Amino acid sequence: MEGYHEEHVGEHYGAGYGLLDKTQFKESLRTFIVDLVLQLLSWMVEEEKGSEFENGSVREWA
Repeated sequence: MEGYHEEHVGEHYGAGYGLLDKTQFKESLRTFIVDLVLQLLSWMVEEEKGSEFENGSVREWA
């Protein structure tokens, strides 16, 4: 097993692998943050709509 590890270390940490991995990570993180913000805003709008119904101050949306 010792020889296997030594032979295959370069497959995961080879030249250029880190740069591609960091770029993909940044893109995934950006997508996650955008999705999270949109979900939060959607939830806030739904909560606001719900509180308007409870207070009896429902307005017609144009």
